[in-house]
Amino acid sequence: MAIPHRSSLAVVFALAMAAFAPVAARAATYVLPHWIETSGSTATTAYAFDDFVYLRYTPGLGGSASGPGATVDLYLYDNAAGAPLSIFGAQVCAPCTFDIGGMAPRQVTADIGNLITTRAGFGAPAYVGYAVLVVRGADPAGVSLDNALVNSHSNAFDLDVAASPPIRVRNEDPVLPAASVYVIPHMLDTPGSTSTTTYTFDETLFAIDTGGQAGTAGGGGATVSLYLYDESTGITLTNNGAVVCAPCTYAIGGGAPRKLAIRLEDVVLAKGAFDAAAKRATGVVVVNGPDRGAVTLQPWLINSHSNAFDLGITQQVAQPVWTNGLVGVEADVPGALRTLRVAPNPAPGAVRLAFELAAAGTVRAAVYDVAGREVAALADARMAAGSHELAWDGRDAAGQRVTGGIYFVRLTGADRSTGTRVVMLP
Repeated sequence: MAIPHRSSLAVVFALAMAAFAPVAARAATYVLPHWIETSGSTATTAYAFDDFVYLRYTPGLGGSASGPGATVDLYLYDNAAGAPLSIFGAQVCAPCTFDIGGMAPRQVTADIGNLITTRAGFGAPAYVGYAVLVVRGADPAGVSLDNALVNSHSNAFDLDVAASPPIRVRNEDPVLPAASVYVIPHMLDTPGSTSTTTYTFDETLFAIDTGGQAGTAGGGGATVSLYLYDESTGITLTNNGAVVCAPCTYAIGGGAPRKLAIRLEDVVLAKGAFDAAAKRATGVVVVNGPDRGAVTLQPWLINSHSNAFDLGITQQVAQPVWTNGLVGVEADVPGALRTLRVAPNPAPGAVRLAFELAAAGTVRAAVYDVAGREVAALADARMAAGSHELAWDGRDAAGQRVTGGIYFVRLTGADRSTGTRVVMLP
């Protein structure tokens, strides 16, 4: 056998190493949906808010290889106008830029109160807004982000901390880039406002469209549709016998406000005074429109204690549960699913499901509710290659017409599962 020349081996080795060389990471964009900052410090002032964004560069820690560092651009936006935060005519952070790792410090704390103070000064007792963080540079993948909202109560040692990491913009999310259906497993509201009533709960869903901001693509706007289901029964939430949200739909961005604060109390009171001591719901949120991937969601649960300034805040997670894209199949294996189409959608009654099989095989089809419970089994049989159509009459396994809301159809073949959502009209 001929032995390759030394130079040939070098070329082969170089090509092999190039094949495994890491691909340069692109910039990543994150959103902090809601921040609060007051003029006093929580270390010295009662009933004050401080908001901190923590930047950490971790390569080189824990025995990992060191890296070249990165850069973080922090943009602060006004809560009401959706424009860059401006105080006394000066923009505060548009952006504020921090080098992190490499030759720069690997730990940076961006104190929003200090950023306001050093760049413009406080012109009001409090500022509320949202933020966009663009992580870029040589090694953006090495940066970790976190956020902490600190609230002092009766004294500087009586603190409440609500911590949550900024959320990656969905159209850049490598895991669920097309997610447009989200679930909020637990929402709670009681009569009265936490700003005026002691020992009560308020639930607010913040939705932000950052399309076209901070140098990102988009700006065409979107729609946010909120469906509410009774947590104990799983049926559509009602108040005084009237359906609360099935759905409640809001325009966002593209000429409409860039930030929405959807209060559970408001949508319940639209159907009259509370008919119970508390409303506990599961929320399903559907986002559509050109800026679908640029809309960030975050629910907040606020609890007032002994007075309206003594608050507990929990930042919850709107969990993405589905993608809109059709799943393709590359190999013609038995039972391989090619496409799935549902019509009509939304549906007033019966639904048709069309799909294709690349080769003969066993296919199972079923309908599930938002809690993951099987509602109806549609098929579990061997099918020939080619086009197929199934029908769902909008009834559950007991033959009862399902309530209006969102359901999921899942088809499982030999190679994979695929699915889509169906909106059933009341």
